[in-house]
Amino acid sequence: MPRSVLDLYCPSDHLVTTPTDRRMLWHLESELAVAATNDRLRRLASDLRRYLNDTCAHHWHEREAEAGIPAHRQCLWCSDVEWLDAGSEGGGR
Repeated sequence: MPRSVLDLYCPSDHLVTTPTDRRMLWHLESELAVAATNDRLRRLASDLRRYLNDTCAHHWHEREAEAGIPAHRQCLWCSDVEWLDAGSEGGGR
């Protein structure tokens, strides 16, 4: 299994509380996104991605403002972004 499924800590050394079964689904989604070779598998990948995004229990990484990018936080799993600067536009996937 890859580190994203089994490690207790994320790349920023924060404890990850996301259950292993959920982390495994994110891993499968990632593999399908790259390796889906027919319409059925691409549809499965799309359905799984939609489900995971809609039900994501975010694991946020906060980022300081730098190089013209405002301060924000981004989910380790679904990549959703929330802008932290009061005057910044709202984010999204």
